Amino acid sequence: MSVEEKNVYTNIVSEVCSYCGACIAVCPKNAVTLGDASESKPLCKKEECIECSLCRKVCPQIDIPKELYNPENYKWIKALECKTRFKELEGKAQDGGVVSSIVAYALDNKLVDAAVLVSRDGHWHPIVKVAKNREEVFECAGTKYVYAPVLSILKKLSVDKSVNSICIVGVPCHIRALKKMNDAKLIKYTKKVKLTISLFCTHNFTWKQFSELVVKADFDLSSICKVEIKRNKFILKARNGSEKSFPVKEASKNIRKSCMQCPEFISMYADLNIGSIGSREGYSSLLVKNNKSLSIVEDAVSKGYIDAAELEESGVNLIRKFIARKIKHKQ
Repeated sequence: MSVEEKNVYTNIVSEVCSYCGACIAVCPKNAVTLGDASESKPLCKKEECIECSLCRKVCPQIDIPKELYNPENYKWIKALECKTRFKELEGKAQDGGVVSSIVAYALDNKLVDAAVLVSRDGHWHPIVKVAKNREEVFECAGTKYVYAPVLSILKKLSVDKSVNSICIVGVPCHIRALKKMNDAKLIKYTKKVKLTISLFCTHNFTWKQFSELVVKADFDLSSICKVEIKRNKFILKARNGSEKSFPVKEASKNIRKSCMQCPEFISMYADLNIGSIGSREGYSSLLVKNNKSLSIVEDAVSKGYIDAAELEESGVNLIRKFIARKIKHKQ
């Protein structure tokens, strides 16, 4: 077996990599690094690889569990339609602002010491951030729609004595990689993770793909303030109030193979799944996986962080439709 078959090099060069950052976190020799953010993929230095194969064991794109290809396996105990109570998040956060509000609740109420989120620089390169208070959470509000190596930060956090409990916000491949870390008994990287939140996800963009869309819209990257996908439109919003939109199919013509082979619209393993599908304009759909996360949501409602009501059956059915559609497209 060649060295390439014992690490994630082949996955990276063949664009099966989802740039989740798990391989970067677990590599004992730092042979896998962040690479160039513009390329949206890590750098695997074959000459430094010791062939331990830990990176392959945690890669969410290798040996995807068969259970993820059955729509009936995606279950939750509560489906809600929610909206933030924080005025400062309106217009900045995505849809109902629920992710930022729940993370703020978790930090304010000492459920976690830190939250791993994604921010961006002035040219929309994703930046993995560790937020420790409400203000830092709100600074990261809004979906970026660009691959981000969220889990790479676990290497640093695993030895940070000031952080004992973590909330991870990502997309399904991030949460799937976390499970693979646990399955591989790499508990040193996951033992501090106490809450996982996954965003609904059809696919993501590399930074290059995203920048090409911005150029096509005749915008400058530094002028973009928000990105949305609504009613089958990919929408770019500029700081001066102007906006441009493309049909989602047109914007998604050249998405990476990693998204093409991923079956998860929602995460089977996350405590909470949140997205706009199924809910009214300005609200978010929230799927609660277990009693632990239900108590978090109920307390966040009672303490005025979010408003919540039962998601209508039509909304639940639409989410089910998206789950089945993504699985069908990957088979």
